[in-house]
Amino acid sequence: PPVEEVKVGLQILQSLGLRQRGLEIVSCPSCGRAQVDVYKLAEEVTAGLTGMEVPLRVAVMGCVVNGPGEAREADLGVASGNGKGQIFVKGEV
Repeated sequence: PPVEEVKVGLQILQSLGLRQRGLEIVSCPSCGRAQVDVYKLAEEVTAGLTGMEVPLRVAVMGCVVNGPGEAREADLGVASGNGKGQIFVKGEV
């Protein structure tokens, strides 16, 4: 059906980086440096932003080593560690 063809076409464009829609979640792999439950935090952030149609890159990071840099590069970023966290919006705290 034509409707399905349009959906597939949009998915192809998105996979090639030519058109973005909705959320792109970037999360750390939860290594030994993580000081927060990264999976739970990523799920909560994703649930809070579900249904967004605008292109939005969101970083959810669990340590102070790589977290701030990766979070700063996203449209919206969360860097956590030592019981504290920072929220970045377009690179600004």
